[in-house]
Amino acid sequence: HIESSPAVWKDLVVVGAGAIEDANHKPTGDPGFVLGVQISTGKTLWKHAVNDPESSPAIHPDDGTVYIGAGFNGNAVVALRPEADEDLKGAKRELWRTAAPYPVTGPVTLAGDLVLVGGGTSDFVNVSPTPAGVVMALDRKTGAVRWQTKTPDSVLGRIVTHDNVAYCPVLSGRVLALDLATGKELWNKQVAGTSLLKAGLALSAPSSSPPPPTPSSPPPLTPTLFAVTADGYLILLNPADGAVIEKHALSPPGKASKKGLNLSTPTVRGADVYVGSETGGLRHFRAVSAK
Repeated sequence: HIESSPAVWKDLVVVGAGAIEDANHKPTGDPGFVLGVQISTGKTLWKHAVNDPESSPAIHPDDGTVYIGAGFNGNAVVALRPEADEDLKGAKRELWRTAAPYPVTGPVTLAGDLVLVGGGTSDFVNVSPTPAGVVMALDRKTGAVRWQTKTPDSVLGRIVTHDNVAYCPVLSGRVLALDLATGKELWNKQVAGTSLLKAGLALSAPSSSPPPPTPSSPPPLTPTLFAVTADGYLILLNPADGAVIEKHALSPPGKASKKGLNLSTPTVRGADVYVGSETGGLRHFRAVSAK
């Protein structure tokens, strides 16, 4: 089954197909594979065996290298060549494979020469009785571990970066800010109350080269982190210290989330924020600068 989002590079789309597992997380059939498909034709270009690759892959825009996590029974991060089987000319598809202390099911984030991943003992459905997690930064070319930072539970959602800081959502409801160079914790805040944090983070940040202001230009937006709680709230955080700025319900009156399945990572485009919800459909918010 496919739980990961696809990644696209030129005429190639890549996705991970994870294992169907029993109650003990053991595969009941095929343990999993990564699939590369030609977009223009739908032709399968390659399949590569990886245990439970439910992590959403990332593809480097320069060389097309594919990075994906191996989940339960895999506990690794894998780098793969993008070429079709007939174009490998004897080269191995797998460039490197780095072991992780826990299943890596969170989406892959590329930041400069680093590959950032999150993992842990819990998944979207089952919270582990012994929760533990990790954020890892790997060298993009070699897979060597640059640093790894323990977290109180799994990191299942997207990690975002800005100004040499990595922001990480932890299932237990916390958001961590880590120094991108060292993995050192900069701040650690419980933002979801008693709810879980299953969705990834999004960040609105001023452009590094904003257009020249005009008399009618709106004031610049303050950098803001967006998180979604599993019970259905959009939380706005100050990325400098994790302080909660605002909180907005995603469920309409009388239709509160009952299953804790608000899993949608917000999408930010300029001042517009889009987020899906369990009971409230697709929501559109407009970011407004404080006066």
